[in-house]
Amino acid sequence: HVKLEDTYGAIIEQRLQQCPVLKDRKVEVMNFGVQGYGTAQQLMTLRHHVWDYAPDLVILAFYAGNDLRNNYRPLDHDHLRPYFVYKNGQLELDMSFQTMKPWSRGRYVFSMVDILPIWLVRNFRILQLIRKVDMDAKPRQFLNDYGKTIVSFYREPESNSDWDKAWKVTEDLIRLMRDEVYEKNGDFMLMAVSDSHQVHPSLEHREKFKNSHNLSDLYYPDRRIEAFGKQENIPVYILSGPLVDEAQKTGKCLYGFDNAEPCGGHWNIEGHKFVGEIMSNYLCEIYDFTEVRSQELGFRSQ
Repeated sequence: HVKLEDTYGAIIEQRLQQCPVLKDRKVEVMNFGVQGYGTAQQLMTLRHHVWDYAPDLVILAFYAGNDLRNNYRPLDHDHLRPYFVYKNGQLELDMSFQTMKPWSRGRYVFSMVDILPIWLVRNFRILQLIRKVDMDAKPRQFLNDYGKTIVSFYREPESNSDWDKAWKVTEDLIRLMRDEVYEKNGDFMLMAVSDSHQVHPSLEHREKFKNSHNLSDLYYPDRRIEAFGKQENIPVYILSGPLVDEAQKTGKCLYGFDNAEPCGGHWNIEGHKFVGEIMSNYLCEIYDFTEVRSQELGFRSQ
């Protein structure tokens, strides 16, 4: 893990304080991100927690690798979360998970032994062993069942497929978030978070990954969210381009840790540092624009 003071949010806060147009204002960056949350839960976080702090700018970090699946129940493997579903053409909050039985949450999270009374499992060693074997097999079962799904977000979805519907829900959730931010007289933008395979320092690795999964390219999600931003007048900062350029130039992995998957997983300290630097530069430039140019980019003048 990366220390709080070394995360990209802390770095953005430090560097924006030096931005000429913000030098007379106190800059505070607050991170409301929660591991495992999709866009639906991020929208609820905005509604229930963020507005207490009256932010001038809301940045939604969007990661297609998880958020699309998390926003659409048929693609999600853990159903213990709220979803937004369409009713009469409008998105409505579905909180049915609150009455869900624990073992209905998802077969990759619970064992069938969990249905039995706790006292029974505690007193029968054979049941404990069955549960252990079952739970140890869950990761392999998940990869077998979801292996193809894990890389499906790289592909352009077929019309009316589950992935097409997941994209539609996600884009409508982003529209809702944008509109609610604008109603509060705030600014809103998207930061498209890259996947580790997109920005691996080795071109050979990227090509091997792409070919092994029969992918035409690794950047469809970025192109789609960028086009969506232009259509909806939402500023979008795509991280994959700058990150892969930096990784290739330096030969450093911006993802991964010594005790985990090399060059994979989450940003390491170098990744956080670089993202903090490029995002603070971008934001400083944005807030230095004239009122007319600011409105053209989708920002609302304060």
